[in-house]
Amino acid sequence: MVPHRNKPSHVTTYNTDRQVPDSAGTATAYFSGVKTKTAVIGLDDSAIKGDCKSSLNANVESVMISAQKSGKATAFVSTARVTHATPAALYAHSPHRDWECDSDIPQKETDIGCSDIAQQLITLGQDKQVIMGGERMKMLPREAADPEYPEDSSKAGSRNDGRNLIGM
Repeated sequence: MVPHRNKPSHVTTYNTDRQVPDSAGTATAYFSGVKTKTAVIGLDDSAIKGDCKSSLNANVESVMISAQKSGKATAFVSTARVTHATPAALYAHSPHRDWECDSDIPQKETDIGCSDIAQQLITLGQDKQVIMGGERMKMLPREAADPEYPEDSSKAGSRNDGRNLIGM
């Protein structure tokens, strides 16, 4: 048997605008096969970081979305928060990795039509069978105490819209 020649000994992943990558762009590449810019989640290279308008027609389909469209059961487990850039690349489309909650997005970008990553987890990810990961703050309204730490006000929710996405 002849060994394969020209087989790479390693694989590199990088963003289209930087040599040193971040997890938003690399997770998008890993889960969709499409390379993109730093800090961009689930969008192609035409999207500009922090610019909602540039992202409106730039969505890419991840393996999870593709599996759901094929009628497959899907799930994910993460040691990071479920709205963090790496797991978010499975289900979200955002021109900024830090737009995890409605309070994180500039109002002018919300007015154009961008929604936060936590909201997308609930609306775009409704077909997931299991979602496990860390942190609830991005899912709870500011008035809500964390159910695990009700006496610690520093662990209250961070949503401005008053919605409890966990209870949906």
